[in-house]
Amino acid sequence: MAKAHRRSEQRQALARTRYLFHDVDFYIISKDRVSDYDPFLPEPLDEQFRADLFRPRPKRPEAQKKYDEIKIKVLEWLQTHDTVYAQQIYDHYGKWRKTVSKKLKEMCNNGLLELVPGKKKRYRLPKK
Repeated sequence: MAKAHRRSEQRQALARTRYLFHDVDFYIISKDRVSDYDPFLPEPLDEQFRADLFRPRPKRPEAQKKYDEIKIKVLEWLQTHDTVYAQQIYDHYGKWRKTVSKKLKEMCNNGLLELVPGKKKRYRLPKK
């Protein structure tokens, strides 16, 4: 219900600006994607305003520790196997599958692993 109400308010505000006879920059600060409100809007600008005031939140030390721990287990697994996916690490080392899945994606983004072509969740070491 709140989403429908927010969307209707957004559409009303956009309709009011359309009746103006000159160009107006209309800024929307929203957690939701702007394209969901009105499909006829031009492509929104995704800018980080005032990066000095609104810095990204730093990573917690526990998260980095868990990442390093899972990275060691994954690289250990890949010494004897060609590919890895989260269920294998869960079965063999007892680490939570969802956590391992997130860390595998993060390792892929960092360039430590690559996705096996044709597979969604299977990773391997990058070919040199």
